[in-house]
Amino acid sequence: MKSIDEYKKIVITLKKKVKLLQQEQQDLKRLQQEKVYVYSDRYTAIKQLKKAAKKLGLTTEMFFRAADTKSMEIVTTKRLGEILKKVARLHENYVQELLNIFDVENSGSITKDEYYQTLEMYQINEEYGNNFNRNSYSKFIYFLKREQYDGIIGFIKMDPNKLGYITREMFVAFTQSLNNWQQYLTLREIYSAFQYMDISENDQISREEYLQAFEKLPALPQIQQIQEQKVNILRKVLLIKGVKLSSFVLELMLSIQKPELGITIEVFYNVAKQYLDRKETLAFFKLMDHQQKGSIDYDEIMSFYYMTMSYGDSFEIVFTILARKLQAMNKSIEKYLKQEQIYAETQLTLDQFNQIAQDLFNTPNYEISAKLFEAMDLDNSGIVSAQEIITYTNESLKNYSLLLRQKTQTQTTMLFEDFDSTQIEIANLDIEEQLLFELKKYKTTFSDKDRFENFQYIFTNEISCLVVCLQIVENLKLNKQKYWEDPEFGSNKLDPYGANSIFRIENLPVKGWPDPKDLCWQRISEICNDWVFMDENGANANDVIQSHYLGDCWLISALTIIACNDQYLIDQNDISKGLYPKLFHFLSKYGIIVIKFNKMFRDVYVVIDDRFCTYNNKLLFAECRSEREWWVQIIEKAYAKLHTCYESLTSGDISQALFDCTGIPCTRYVIDENDHTKDPQEKKQQLLNLFQVGKQTNALMGCSAHGTGQVLLNGEETGLYRGHAYSILHYFHLKDAQSRIHKLIVLRNPWGFGEWKLKWSDYSIEMSENFQLIQAYFNEEIQRCEQNGIEPPEQYNLGDDGIFIMNFKSFLNIFNNLFMSVNLDEKWSVMRIYDSFTKEHLGTPNKNERSQAQYPYNNPRYTIRINHPFPNKKIYIALSQKDGRLDRFAKYPYEGKLVKIIMCLFQLQQNETELTKFQKPVLDSKLLSGRRDIDMEVFSVQNATYVLIPSAHKPNITGDYVISVFFDFPPNGIIIESSTEKQFLLQPKIFSSLMQNPTLLKLFNQL
Repeated sequence: MKSIDEYKKIVITLKKKVKLLQQEQQDLKRLQQEKVYVYSDRYTAIKQLKKAAKKLGLTTEMFFRAADTKSMEIVTTKRLGEILKKVARLHENYVQELLNIFDVENSGSITKDEYYQTLEMYQINEEYGNNFNRNSYSKFIYFLKREQYDGIIGFIKMDPNKLGYITREMFVAFTQSLNNWQQYLTLREIYSAFQYMDISENDQISREEYLQAFEKLPALPQIQQIQEQKVNILRKVLLIKGVKLSSFVLELMLSIQKPELGITIEVFYNVAKQYLDRKETLAFFKLMDHQQKGSIDYDEIMSFYYMTMSYGDSFEIVFTILARKLQAMNKSIEKYLKQEQIYAETQLTLDQFNQIAQDLFNTPNYEISAKLFEAMDLDNSGIVSAQEIITYTNESLKNYSLLLRQKTQTQTTMLFEDFDSTQIEIANLDIEEQLLFELKKYKTTFSDKDRFENFQYIFTNEISCLVVCLQIVENLKLNKQKYWEDPEFGSNKLDPYGANSIFRIENLPVKGWPDPKDLCWQRISEICNDWVFMDENGANANDVIQSHYLGDCWLISALTIIACNDQYLIDQNDISKGLYPKLFHFLSKYGIIVIKFNKMFRDVYVVIDDRFCTYNNKLLFAECRSEREWWVQIIEKAYAKLHTCYESLTSGDISQALFDCTGIPCTRYVIDENDHTKDPQEKKQQLLNLFQVGKQTNALMGCSAHGTGQVLLNGEETGLYRGHAYSILHYFHLKDAQSRIHKLIVLRNPWGFGEWKLKWSDYSIEMSENFQLIQAYFNEEIQRCEQNGIEPPEQYNLGDDGIFIMNFKSFLNIFNNLFMSVNLDEKWSVMRIYDSFTKEHLGTPNKNERSQAQYPYNNPRYTIRINHPFPNKKIYIALSQKDGRLDRFAKYPYEGKLVKIIMCLFQLQQNETELTKFQKPVLDSKLLSGRRDIDMEVFSVQNATYVLIPSAHKPNITGDYVISVFFDFPPNGIIIESSTEKQFLLQPKIFSSLMQNPTLLKLFNQL
């Protein structure tokens, strides 16, 4: 049942169509009055093109070359149209029809192959033989046989109404109705196969014409068999001569002198004569030049390689050929894919990859596409990202350029040698310069996407960050300077006191803070001679001390929690991971430090110098307890720069800081005493379960209490404060001397002092009676963790160090918020959805029926189809908005900057195809929340169809967001479809690190 609004839209559309038809009738009548001939089919336009070429003494191919002035082998429809009007002098109507014929996909551009194949299709090509139609027809018949539609059966299926003929439209519709047609044919080949049979050229094929074409077929397999025999003979020749196929093809590529001409017979002969005799050379050339035009283009090189490659041959050379082809076209791989509406984040299944592989890699069949796909699908996920294609192609282009440069320098053949970029003569460069030299092969240009927001020295990828840092080092050496000064953060000529980096408003210092004129920015080496990021014992929770000037306890508490696992700070196994990746450590000797954060599930690299703000020779902001350690100061400064200034860090919640510092999604649980919807004992047990799960998964945890001021419990001072964030370091059960079980929690105040004063506090009766038992427990736990390779907890000690113990009951009486990271193990994958709320979205529904009916159609909607035999399947869904803290002048909790959102997940019944109205969800993100990050709990799913709908609290709200759908089963078991036609990014489990390059690793090891 359609709504009134939907019927109104249909009426408006119909009126527009009627108006358009009336305009067309008027135009037709005007043309007839002006005695302009109006043709009725495409053949007339084709004949006019051939006639125009003959009249001018040209070939039909020359019109394309006239349009392709830069020899890019691709032209826009606009440019070709201009040539057809001005040079061929064709009427605008003919030109438009011709452009429609050439640009089958309606992409706005036409490649040389598309143009030439179309000429051949209509048999008006003049520069080489007419093989395309015949080959297309051969592939079509081969496909029909596979589908059991041999001979007359195929015609009967195409002509169900027994008309005695089939039209072009009937032929195309039937072919595309068959399963897997895209594995064997392109749309252009379907048209071409029809053209081969359309002898009378009237866009119809009679029964007799269809059978007549089919009778010619026996000769085609025979021709194909002869071709295969030739390939086998030549493959054996290569084997006997000891020539490696990929090296032979690479040598051909390196010998091309004019890229736009491809491989001429001269180039081919000069390479092949070293290994083959004249007869073999000529046979090879003829086999590669299957269009018989006297030169071999890049697609023909690929075809030759596919034909002659044997088991074990690599596909790497295919990317080299592709890179060279794109270079000759003066087009980047990114631009080429974008033309096909494929972007870096696009994820491709095998079937989708096969469609683009036919054009991009000239794969002759589905089998070759599958092998190429398998070579790229390193993690066997059944998915290949477009970014992988881009990376492989760009790396191949760089390697090809280096090979070409080396070949020019040495003039020696590399036919039987493997390329090693370290052979290039860069011995006179120091290590940093060599590293920059190598990295520039990966990063030649910069765009706005490489930098975060409007910062000059905050980046969105490690390559850009590293290249710029090395350029800074290069400039320091040229100018004979020792250390770098960050022009974006800290004191500089325009801001001598660095006030702009401390306060939101430069001339309006925070009350109670020092006057900017009394501040000084000093390098670490001026404060401590033998400083380290972390000492040999690693970080620990008691390192962290918050400044009494800055209210960033939420960040400092998060750092206290992170300190319990050094891997979050510096990953010892991967130089690209951790808050302070080892990749950037060598830069510290130049006063350059790089810290990696996460924003909306994307890495952000913040570059800072090693100057820190001091007041009376003491650090103004957070610090480590040890004077030698600087990890707290460094991370806080980088985080302040990311959010424009230190003052912007005032107020927040632990979960956001944990998320930004680790990239792990975090959730908040509200502990509400006034919530009477659940049994108190049930709520208590649920919370106990959370603590137990947190301990088992090594989750990061913190807590806070609502309000402001000191917390009083039954009139007693507790030593704790409302609106203040505390770290949760450990949870355990303790059995006392009377065999009573106590549920205990270890917490920490980020100030480094100020502790809980009641039951189980350091100097309480409970502690004095059980202190030895507590120490014994921690000794055993530390030993157990070390034996199992787990980060152990720290031993508990008495004293006012900010670390204290509470029992579970006291915890419930004090705290209202529990923050906890959602640690998902390696079997989980994630799919990202990047989308936006627009003014057209209506938001959450009202109670009236109309609003609930509009809800699924007037909000972003994502259909999640799950179908996999994997048992006990689970999903976890999280949503993040752009951080309001990035706005310098906004204040926490950023009302007006963040959208109040709720997510609902609905399950469709077996007889339902779509969600038609609001109904009870199977899962939701609880209440409407204006928090930056919201989520839904881990949920067990069935093989079913689900609908996910995020909605704002009211209509006309705009804002970007990213949804992450995590799942613990193989990626081929889930399909997500969007109502907004957005791209989905399947985050790979294995990242292709830049440091897999052996040359780069060698240089890093020397630093």
